[in-house]
Amino acid sequence: MPDELLHLPVIHRILARDKATPGALLPILHAIQHDIGFIPDAAVPEIAHALNLSLAEVRGVISFYHDFRTSPPARHTLRLC
Repeated sequence: MPDELLHLPVIHRILARDKATPGALLPILHAIQHDIGFIPDAAVPEIAHALNLSLAEVRGVISFYHDFRTSPPARHTLRLC
């Protein structure tokens, strides 16, 4: 199973909780990024289906706002000499 599919339970929980909220797309995206650390590609079709939006609409919002990441944040290592 691809790693992104491991995030589906979190995504489904957030969608179930927030999809009825007016203007739910941004709060859902923020919640997913807060819980997972980024917006996985597997989340896009799930969000689009739950909110009756096209894939392009969801991807457009994700790419428009620079706060959203579509890949895990880089790990930083600190080396002291």
